[in-house]
Amino acid sequence: MEPLSFQRLAEGVKDDTLLPSLPAAVLAAQRLVNNPESSINQIASLLEADPSMTLKLLKVANSAYYGMRRRIDSIVTALIVLGLRTTNQLLQTVGIISAFSGRVEPDFLQDLTSRSVLVAMACSVIADVAGSRFNGVEYTAGLLHDMGHAAIHVIAPEHAGLLKEMGDPFTMGCEKEQALIGADHCQVGKLLAEAWGLPDIVAECMATHHRSLDGDKKLTIPGLVRFAVYLTPCLAREEPGETAHVPLPEGHFASALSLDDILHAVKDRLDEVGEIKDLLIS
Repeated sequence: MEPLSFQRLAEGVKDDTLLPSLPAAVLAAQRLVNNPESSINQIASLLEADPSMTLKLLKVANSAYYGMRRRIDSIVTALIVLGLRTTNQLLQTVGIISAFSGRVEPDFLQDLTSRSVLVAMACSVIADVAGSRFNGVEYTAGLLHDMGHAAIHVIAPEHAGLLKEMGDPFTMGCEKEQALIGADHCQVGKLLAEAWGLPDIVAECMATHHRSLDGDKKLTIPGLVRFAVYLTPCLAREEPGETAHVPLPEGHFASALSLDDILHAVKDRLDEVGEIKDLLIS
């Protein structure tokens, strides 16, 4: 099997017939959400024009993940009760996962969705524990960090199959990916971010989330995503009530945080991650 060339990857991420673009409703709604002059009714009308998107948004909004005491039965209610920031995060989640539905294997999409939602949630929890506000960008970056895997599956399914034969693509690391197929999901993720017109900071997270933690002395969004990715094995390994031991480089920003608080806060919501995954891919 020939290695994946940069040219094939670059052409693949730009091919609308091969790789999906973000749904138009998602992009248009995000522009309205980020415009302070937009009204809730304008945003709701735009989303309600896409019945499939509306149905999934309402299903997920009513899941245990968001813990609403009242039933959300309309997009207007979602915008009011959840708020613009949370609704925008929800919109991104539904839109991005829907974009790949039917283009990759169902089992792979389930694994990707679980991991993406988990890392996104961990990013938000870490930011809250650190007392930092990134206006939801940390959630978006966490959600999108591994989408390079999905792009490889669509552009070069035979290479994706080889990675699966040789281990777990989500944990094998970029060096092994490079050795096996001549490219890695971080490299492809950056190309995808550029093709989708994503913010530079999100593109950086997609490209650098497996780099060393050594340089992350201050809390930044890329460093936050790297740390969330680093923590994901601990979420599966640690038992409830067990004190977490997570080795960190000297001076790392998380050294000043309570790792137990972070891990317990995320673990308490693992069932909700499973529920939202099932709703997203249904």
